[in-house]
Order: sequence, then structure tokens, then C-alpha cells
Amino acid sequence: MLIAWVGLASTGILMARYYKPQWSSSKLCGEKVWFAVHRTLMISVVLLNIIALLLILAELNWTWSLQVAHPIIGIIVIGLAFVQPIMAFFRPHPDGKNRWIFNWAHWFVGTSAHILSAPAIFLGMRTPRLYLPDYALYIMIAFVVWHVFIDIILEIYQCYVNYSKKKNRPEEYPMGIQKDVPAPPPDNRGHFLRQVIIVLYVIVTAGLLTAMVVITAKYPN
Repeated sequence: MLIAWVGLASTGILMARYYKPQWSSSKLCGEKVWFAVHRTLMISVVLLNIIALLLILAELNWTWSLQVAHPIIGIIVIGLAFVQPIMAFFRPHPDGKNRWIFNWAHWFVGTSAHILSAPAIFLGMRTPRLYLPDYALYIMIAFVVWHVFIDIILEIYQCYVNYSKKKNRPEEYPMGIQKDVPAPPPDNRGHFLRQVIIVLYVIVTAGLLTAMVVITAKYPN
């Protein structure tokens, strides 16, 4: 679950939210780079959730208790994760009139699952079978703060880039008259900084995730 939600889902969500204009002239497996990366990461999240759920049930002799918050939130998170690829399979065409419904539903379900995964992980760290030391919680808190910080930075930067593009956009010719001028080159404003941010994000997140995985492996009861 740590690898799925801290590492893969977090990166996949950032890619879908902020990196659609990135690498616009490149393809990965025949798809836009952001989409190929996002889809691969989120499918991996679903597969890891299935594996984790089976391992948990096997550890509990295929019984399940919903008397505490951790399994309840965990089931909700896993359920939301399963809904995402089903919605994506039936999504309308990008130009379809109902596409906006899918966009909002996909965003809401994915964001809800990602947000709920944090308390599920915190509660899981304090279950009697695991009960990790306090510094494991501090590392998880550090990740949450780090992710929110990067999210805010990317949001502010995207607003700045969009404002700059709008401000510097050339005036249109009056009365719809079109001049015989060459098409402007693709606007790559902000691409380099976004690349630096995502690389830095992945490196720091991988370090925090590795620390949590190592601690979790050392302290099973």
C-alpha cells in the first residue's frame, strides 16, 4: 500500500494534473507521454492494491473485521481505486458533450482515494499487528507536507504560465481577417522548470518511501 499510494499514485496524479502540455511533440507507446505514464502508474496502483488485499486476507486467515477505522477506510480506498479504470474504459470521446461529467467524476474519485489513503496509512501504522515507532509517522507526515508543497508550487506556477501566455498573446485581426503568416511555434514556456520539479519530487518521494518500507519490514509483530 505504501508503494502504491505514496509512490505511484502521488506521481501519477501530478502527471495528469500538471504535465499534459509537457513533451507535447513526443510519444510513449503511441500515446502522449503524460497519459502513458499516468495510465501505467495508476494501473500499477490497482494491481498492487489487489495483491496487498490478498496478502492481508491471507494473514488474517481470510477473515475481516470492520470494528476499527483502518479496514473501513482501506476498503473505501480500494473500492475507489477499482472504480477508476472502469470509468476510464467507458469514458466518452474527448469532444463528446458528456466528457465534462467523466472529467469531474474521474477527478473526484481519484482525489478522494488519494486523500483517504493518507489516514488509512497512518492508522495502519498503529495497528496492533504492526505498530511502527513514532519516527515512521513523522516520515509519513513529511511526505504529506512535501506532496502538498509540490502541488501548491505547481499550481501557482501553472497559473503564472497561463497568465503569461494570455498576456503575451498577439491581438487577433479585426473582422476575422486572416493574414498569410506562418503558424507560431509551440509554446514551451515553463517546461524545463516543471521537469526539474517532477524529477526532484520523485527523488525525495523515493527516499521517504524507501525509509518507510524499510521501517515497516523491520517492525512486524
